[in-house]
Amino acid sequence: MKAITELTESTIKQVLKRHLRTSGQAKRAKLIDELCVDAFSRRADTVLVNGKLSAFEIKGDLDTLYRLDGQISTFRKFFESITVVCTSKHIDGVMSKVSSDIGVWHVMSDGCIEELRPPEVRRNEDVEVW
Repeated sequence: MKAITELTESTIKQVLKRHLRTSGQAKRAKLIDELCVDAFSRRADTVLVNGKLSAFEIKGDLDTLYRLDGQISTFRKFFESITVVCTSKHIDGVMSKVSSDIGVWHVMSDGCIEELRPPEVRRNEDVEVW
């Protein structure tokens, strides 16, 4: 695949969706973009719905990790699994910021995704948050 020059959130979102479909993870599932939660205080970049809710937070080359702690904290209330999909720029920072139950995927300039750490699936016991 041709190298992607700028890994923006929009570009990464396309790569992520392709990866989820070709890997079979999105089989018989729905993908929702920009899902707002917690009274619209947070927005999950992409959500995979397939009997559980899996949130994907994208951190592209133009992003910072400033809000990541708060995003993860909020997403824990609403989603059974959470994965941060990021560029090389953010790998070290994400790995040091998030706990081991959060998935970390590396999106590369060739349009491939390397799954560095899988997300742990937790049962969401508090359906009242929805």
